[in-house]
Amino acid sequence: MGLYALLTISIGAMIGSGIFVLPGLAFKIAGPSVVLAFLVAGIVVLPAALSKSEMATAMPQAGGTYLYIDRAMGPLMGTIAGFGVWFSLVFKAAFALVGLSAYLEYFVGHPERPVAAGLAIVLIFVNLVGIR
Repeated sequence: MGLYALLTISIGAMIGSGIFVLPGLAFKIAGPSVVLAFLVAGIVVLPAALSKSEMATAMPQAGGTYLYIDRAMGPLMGTIAGFGVWFSLVFKAAFALVGLSAYLEYFVGHPERPVAAGLAIVLIFVNLVGIR
């Protein structure tokens, strides 16, 4: 995959859950103070985002942050970082599936959890077929 393909996939994933899923769920819990919650969350995550971008550009290869930590701090810390990246992707996928299933439940009227499980199975199948 080239730079353009990776950027479009990443931006699509961020926009998909960050704009269309998260605000609705957050507004349901926090009400109008969700704007303040997003502002505080942005300030809190800024140092981590800047340091991750610095690590990713230090080794411009696939898995830049993992590679940097693995080479700078050793295989144990690299393994922990790899698991952290994997867990973050799993949680992001689960979050997107729950949000997408909530939208489908709203428009179609099916229960939320079976739809999310069905979408997860379809996406797992697409990923397995795409690996070949």
